[in-house]
Amino acid sequence: MFDYMDKDGEASVRKVEPYKVIFKESSWYLQAFSLERNDYRTFKLARMSQVRLSENVFIPKNFEALPMNGSDWMTKDTKQVTIKIDKSIKDKVIERFGEEYIIADNGNEYIAKYSIVDNKHGYNVLLKFGDKCEIIEPQSVRENFEKYLQSILYKYSDD
Repeated sequence: MFDYMDKDGEASVRKVEPYKVIFKESSWYLQAFSLERNDYRTFKLARMSQVRLSENVFIPKNFEALPMNGSDWMTKDTKQVTIKIDKSIKDKVIERFGEEYIIADNGNEYIAKYSIVDNKHGYNVLLKFGDKCEIIEPQSVRENFEKYLQSILYKYSDD
């Protein structure tokens, strides 16, 4: 049992049957069976606190590791985006997404396709590439990303 703060800051107490600890993209995760949700879930260790060991014993289920490729292990609500990236970050994009996502080479720039969550969590993935990355399409994601950037800039305005 542990206290858990999800990615949106919502707190809960979780009772789980632990199965696997995984290191992914500089963070540790616990894959476990949630007794409340009656399903397998992935929990970021850094969001866990007050971890308590139960005296209850559980019979292990036939567990298969949960996929952790991209962000679809967190949500199925993704959209494929086409991004233009500078050649200087091609290696970072390949590290993050995989070489198969690079679909065109224009000399100093590359075109890549990748699925992101169309919200601040997905935008923060692309923000890690700074001004070396631009969303080309779909237009709706480009506009939502721009609104997100404007909300950040607003915090720094003198108004």
